[in-house]
Amino acid sequence: LVDGLSSYLDSVPVLYAATHGEVVAPRKPVLPAGYFKRIEAVDFAIKQDDGANPKNYEKADMIILGVSRVQKTPMSTYLAQQFGLKVANVKLHLGKPLDPELSQVDPRRIFALTCQPDYLYKIRRRRARMSGTKKEDLPPGYADLEHIRKENAWCQELFAQHPEWTVVDMTGWSVEEASEVYIRPNLPRKPTPMEGALEALSQFFCIVKVDNNEIEQYDAGEWSCRSGSRPRQANTPVDFDQVLRSAAGTTESWWQNMQVMFMSDGLCGLAGITKASSQSYTVVDIFRSLTGPRTEEAPLKELLSALYLGIEKTVDVTCHKPDNNFFTNEVHVSPIKNSAGQDVLILVNMHPMASSDVNAAPDDSLCHRLNGETFYTILDATSEGLPLWYASKGFFK
Repeated sequence: LVDGLSSYLDSVPVLYAATHGEVVAPRKPVLPAGYFKRIEAVDFAIKQDDGANPKNYEKADMIILGVSRVQKTPMSTYLAQQFGLKVANVKLHLGKPLDPELSQVDPRRIFALTCQPDYLYKIRRRRARMSGTKKEDLPPGYADLEHIRKENAWCQELFAQHPEWTVVDMTGWSVEEASEVYIRPNLPRKPTPMEGALEALSQFFCIVKVDNNEIEQYDAGEWSCRSGSRPRQANTPVDFDQVLRSAAGTTESWWQNMQVMFMSDGLCGLAGITKASSQSYTVVDIFRSLTGPRTEEAPLKELLSALYLGIEKTVDVTCHKPDNNFFTNEVHVSPIKNSAGQDVLILVNMHPMASSDVNAAPDDSLCHRLNGETFYTILDATSEGLPLWYASKGFFK
């Protein structure tokens, strides 16, 4: 029976082989699916310790900042080994400017670790004593309480300048606890398949969040988008704030609650805005950055009125790039409503049609195909069945 099973299974029982003097090769353990991912992440964390290779910051899933002994390296290693996250950690030095490469990183992926001065003082003293380092060989102010307090005050000022960063006070926390409570829950999601596909097409668009709790809903029928302003002379800068007020008929800052949720790389380049800072802009800030001497008041007012009223509109407006070249820009504003009929998102899509720099070579990241169509949809991921919120004209065609 044993021989028959062994022949059928092509395997020999361990005890049977041992009693009959046969050698059985040890069975290789099956590695878990994420094993190699974690190994790669640990290798990345080691190579990026203490700010090494700043050019690799953009490859990191997250970046940890902090002064010496706030558990940057233990946290980086733990996140890499346990979750396969590629983590770069950067040591902050009192008064020293940040690496310029950090400005190119999504600020939501930056985590600033801090610690109460008295607690950090004890940790550094214990570390110096255990390592046997003489006091004169320590970095200046390393184990000096007054210097540590200055470091802490400087860090608080720095972090206040970057409100998009997540600040984590490590006083009394282990890396496991801080990771579960503060870090992993605050990691931003990766682009959805739709966003990734649109990025690959280098489309010029942004998605704007509308806060219905603070923005009063207006009746579009009560307003007119016709411009009653006098013609401007060519190359005379348009008074953007004046147009903004006349477009809505109010001096209130109604656009402050229309924050950009997502901005494509194409639109970031068009407006001269970094991807990292895009979520600190409102939709009106984007049009302000595109306004220049050749921008005409009437279409700009029509566009801003559409945003204010929450109506769908397509407007051709002359815009300006950061290099001062101007171009005709077809802007499509598409409010997206929820099941209650409230505006919850606004999709702003742009088609740069023609540029003033006629001698320039075609640039796929800037010049869209003439009369080209855009094909995309937006689905409601908060409702069962993923109902369709919005579909472009190109999608229906």
